[in-house]
Amino acid sequence: PLVVGEIPDMHDAKQHIRAEQIPAPDTLRGANERLRAWAKGRERTLVLPMASWIESLRGGTLVLPPRFRGSEEESFPPEVALRSDRLHPSEVGQLVLAAWLYVSLDEWLKPKESDFKLDPAEFRKRLERARK
Repeated sequence: PLVVGEIPDMHDAKQHIRAEQIPAPDTLRGANERLRAWAKGRERTLVLPMASWIESLRGGTLVLPPRFRGSEEESFPPEVALRSDRLHPSEVGQLVLAAWLYVSLDEWLKPKESDFKLDPAEFRKRLERARK
């Protein structure tokens, strides 16, 4: 199996990345379209929606996948999900992204229960520790 991620928009990271390293929106959109088209004919290739995950994380709208949610849907505002540089995910943001990565891989690979496992209760404990 091959797992790749879409290329996220990094225009907000200009204080950390040189402007010439950031593709124009049309270039970025075209690159992600080519990546998805290339992977489409390869059944053992998964393209993760990193671009939309990162955009949602930055906007404070990325929620946990249903199997990892608590009693109600939680949102993670940017000041919780991102480090102070607003470029890198905080520990909480990393956990939210990891939950989506796990669900995506689990649905794609359809592994045996013993092969690939993340206990939702243990995940919630770790998330609560990270939020403190």
